[in-house]
Amino acid sequence: MAIINKGMSRRSFLGLTGSVAAVAGLGLTGCGGSSSDEGSASGSTDSANRGGGVITAGSAYAPSSFDPASTGSAVGLGANWHVIEGLYGIDYHDYSTFNELATDDPKSVDDTTFEVTIRKGAKFSDGTEVTADDVVASYTACAASATYAPFFQPFESIEAKDASTVTVKTKVPNFSLLKDRLAIIRVTPATQAEEERAKQPIGSGPWMYDSISDTEITLVPNPEYNGEYAAEDKKIQYSILTDPTARVTAQQEGSTLVME
Repeated sequence: MAIINKGMSRRSFLGLTGSVAAVAGLGLTGCGGSSSDEGSASGSTDSANRGGGVITAGSAYAPSSFDPASTGSAVGLGANWHVIEGLYGIDYHDYSTFNELATDDPKSVDDTTFEVTIRKGAKFSDGTEVTADDVVASYTACAASATYAPFFQPFESIEAKDASTVTVKTKVPNFSLLKDRLAIIRVTPATQAEEERAKQPIGSGPWMYDSISDTEITLVPNPEYNGEYAAEDKKIQYSILTDPTARVTAQQEGSTLVME
């Protein structure tokens, strides 16, 4: 659960984020609200409510691997949600799925064969286009990892039909959790090596990694992003505060807007 800094109203904080993905990833799904939270906060302005600020969070966890194909790191997973898209995403407010790189629901060819088309013009933050080969490589890495392999037991294969279309074959006819399982696959460039993904993965999401250290993770807007949820703020900054006292102090002093 996250705690919002009392120096800022819930409305101001939600306005400041400017990104649906940012709100979900910072853990606000567990926050409650009341009428007393809705008033103007000290220092908040109409301009801040339209975005353009810095989102600061106090993390209770230290970073380890950021490789989306295998990481179980809480802070790594949370930060990756902003940076790396899948074909589909999961809205952690209600666990529904929504389109990320996919343009629509999977198209059924038969009971066990489906096609998914990638968003036109989608690019990674390094400027390279997202292709079906990137999706296949990302799936292959996930399916081979001990962390995620069990989730893909119902899958037969994922292959590139053409540059912008993947063909998904399942062992289970009319597999009802198809989009949920596809959402686990976070797509990175096929050319990015495993050790590079672990240190600082490249994605096609609204944010990109600016820097990662033992004490701070910084994200900035991805200028190549052409999806629906563009970042409207200047920065997301995770302060690594594993000590509870330090984390609470930062929250009380206003150094962080939200903390775990």
